[in-house]
Amino acid sequence: MINPTYHFNSEVTFAETDASGRVHFSQFFVYIEKAEHAFLKSKGLSVFDRSTGWPRVKVSCEYLSPLRFQDLFTVHLELTKIGSSSLTWYYKILNHREEKIAFGEMITVKVNGEGKVEKISQQEKNLLLAL
Repeated sequence: MINPTYHFNSEVTFAETDASGRVHFSQFFVYIEKAEHAFLKSKGLSVFDRSTGWPRVKVSCEYLSPLRFQDLFTVHLELTKIGSSSLTWYYKILNHREEKIAFGEMITVKVNGEGKVEKISQQEKNLLLAL
């Protein structure tokens, strides 16, 4: 099976940095989430509406090097597993020199409008795996 990968390019804004001029650690999760939303949108899926959502149930991140104001970077987001109701993602964040800045894993689960776990349909699986 081919693992669909999405590349999300961005630049560090001043508001994303702390007093040291480096990106605050929590901002890395925002970058990952932006990549996830863009990936799902590119597949014709929504990360959230009144009938469904994909909350995170587990997220890890290993930080290797800082990002600073106006640094260019890319989030590589790879869908590594589709379960009956969950998605497992591997990500890495690279600077403009293609050096790994951070990496980790995220697991999301599909829920209905009431927040109850729901199975991922075959149609959704097909959309996620489409090239």
